[in-house]
Amino acid sequence: MLTTNTGPVVAGATRQERVAAEHGPLSATLPAETAPADTSGTPEAEEGAETLVLFSLNGRDYTVPKRVGPNVALRYLRDIRRHGQEHAIAGLMEALLGAEAMDALADYDDLTEEDLESVMKAVQTHVLGPLEKHSGKR
Repeated sequence: MLTTNTGPVVAGATRQERVAAEHGPLSATLPAETAPADTSGTPEAEEGAETLVLFSLNGRDYTVPKRVGPNVALRYLRDIRRHGQEHAIAGLMEALLGAEAMDALADYDDLTEEDLESVMKAVQTHVLGPLEKHSGKR
């Protein structure tokens, strides 16, 4: 079972059924609390850095660093311009989540398009959020 920061995502359920089951829409934002989850496979995480749980899969938490440097956002924006959105988001997700989390998502047979979109939006929002706040868009 894949769980985002808003609760369990029920495989095979319609979006309306999931919304009803979770008492609200899936959120693209990260939870505010920190998590003591393993970040050893997360390239952008500094040793001892605080992390946030982005999603849980089969009882295991997958995290992102709580603080992401602006250079990561700039690399993402540069990659969009040079290689396109799909290439850029794949690189960003692997940079923040790590290969192990990406493999776990890719190997999860019950992953839905909505699940993947929720994870991608959460990663993107986490990285670009601070830039949008400074530019007045947030």
